[in-house]
Amino acid sequence: MEPAEVNIKITRGSTFRKTFQLTQSNGTPVNLSGCTLKSLCRKSHFSYLKFDLNPSVTDAANGKLQLFISGTQTSGIEFGFGVYDIEITYPNNDVEAAIYGNCLIRPGVTRGE
Repeated sequence: MEPAEVNIKITRGSTFRKTFQLTQSNGTPVNLSGCTLKSLCRKSHFSYLKFDLNPSVTDAANGKLQLFISGTQTSGIEFGFGVYDIEITYPNNDVEAAIYGNCLIRPGVTRGE
């Protein structure tokens, strides 16, 4: 599977949820049964400033996964632009980058003031 470039936008103070479906080059879904996922957004590729995108498999047989961050968590994001990726670890311990891209964190306008 070739990694896909997908840019994402997150609004501070709002719940963020993004679903992806991974497919092979011939269009068949990637089987995510028994796989684990990791996903971080960093201010830059080499930055220590980061947050977890909390990836989870939602439909293993059909290659579906989801990123999720609560509104409370997005409120604490300390930067406005970054980079992210999603890595899959297969049951045989092979690791593959599945998705990568830029991450725009927009400030929320409506707040509890």
